Parts: sequence; structure tokens; C-alpha cells
Amino acid sequence: MVQNIVIICVVAMLLVSCGGDTTTPAPTPPGQDLDEHGITTKGLVVRYTFDGDFKESTGSGLDGIAQDDVTFVEGRNANAGKAVRFNGYSGYVRVTGSKISLLEPREAFTFSFWINAYKSSGYDQWAHIISKANNFGNGYVFKWSHDGGKNLDAFLVYNANGTSTPNDRLTISNVPYLGTWTHVCYTWSKSAGLFVLYINGLAAGAIVNSMYRGEHSGDAFYIGGQPYTMPNGEIIDRTVPAAIDDLRVYSRALSTDEIYALSREG
Repeated sequence: MVQNIVIICVVAMLLVSCGGDTTTPAPTPPGQDLDEHGITTKGLVVRYTFDGDFKESTGSGLDGIAQDDVTFVEGRNANAGKAVRFNGYSGYVRVTGSKISLLEPREAFTFSFWINAYKSSGYDQWAHIISKANNFGNGYVFKWSHDGGKNLDAFLVYNANGTSTPNDRLTISNVPYLGTWTHVCYTWSKSAGLFVLYINGLAAGAIVNSMYRGEHSGDAFYIGGQPYTMPNGEIIDRTVPAAIDDLRVYSRALSTDEIYALSREG
């Protein structure tokens, strides 16, 4: 609890010091850029509800294609439709298309999703939730586990080359969130130098001097896993052992009130 209060205070002070930075706006006034549930749609570039398919609902055309063993289960509550389930061994959803740049935010982003994991790690030591950084190149990777650890890990990779992969890393234990639907949200603002993790609407970690510059490599966006070729030639999917629901990507860093509202929807 004390750590949470400190993180929230640090984030709040930084947002104030930005002098009204447009990437971290005040909550949207009622009736403006809100959906039928009162959730902000300002800056929303893609949304995947996974209600029995992998279609993107904002009209971008960035529909997903499932690979291998991917199924559907009941969503985060009885009224929320379906969610996509990954078995932790193989399978993922791959997204490509002419508008893939919508998933390559340069100045700011918010990634919001619900996850319900049934194991602390998958078959591979890295279990990907979302990624757009082929072979750990420039971009972002959000993981359920990293190096076999029981950690919820996020990496923003910058200036990657053959010998070095410098990154911003946010990590917390994933153990408290096993077996229950958990709302996870990441925000980043280049101008503010701020990378923040929210769990169930509350700040759970922050990097206050983010070095990430919004540079990207790789041609596909992956959900639930990402194929990787091992040195021995084996191809593994780095699949997450979890169900994922209502994935949203915004081209701005949502405010704390907007994130809290997302975590309480339904």
C-alpha cells in the first residue's frame, strides 16, 4: 500500500510538472468521446473484444489471424461476451495490414487489457501477452513471465543492435493475479519521459525517466505469443498460459481517472 501511494504521488507530480502536456489530458467531459459505457474513445486506434472472433472493432481493418491452438472462453464477467484463451504451449494471434502503423505509437500510448492466467509461466521461459518487436528489436514487449520468473514484465526496447538491447523495464510479481480476471494498463509519454503500469485501476509501477523514443522494428503485432526460432532450429511460440479480453490501444496516455473507469467497466 505504501509503495502504491508513493508511485501515485510521483506520477501525479510529474504530470503536473509537464505543464498541461497534451499526452496526459484531464478526464474527458461527460458526453464527449465516450462510448455507451462511459469509457473514453478519444485516441482509440484499435480494440479487440474477442467475442468469438479476432476482428478489430474501430474499422481499421487490422483483424487478427489465429495460429494453432487458440480457443474462446467466457469473458471477464457474465455480460462481457467471450475472451480468447491460449494454452501456454503453442498458438498466438497475428495482426498485419496496411494500417499497422496505428500499432507503432511514436509519441504516447495506452495499452489496456484484461488477463486471467492459470499458470505463472508458460512452456517457454518467456510468455508474451502483446508484442511488436521481432527478435527483441526496437518496440514493445509485454510479458506474463520473463526468463522463467513469475513476473509480469514490460519492455520498451530502443537502439537495439546485435550486441545490445537497452530497454525500459517494468516488472512486478504475477503470483497475486493468478486465477482471476485482472485489468492491466500501460501508459507511456515521450514528452513526459513517463512509463507507468496500472493494475486494476491503480498505479503499480513507474519509470520516471523513460529513454524509449517510439522507434519500431518488425512487421507484425502479436497477441498471446510470438514465434521464435531457437538456435537448434526449433520454433517455439512463447505462448501465454492465460485468457485475454478487451484489448485496447490508444495513441495517447490516458489519465488516471480514465484508466480507473476502464478497470471498472462492467
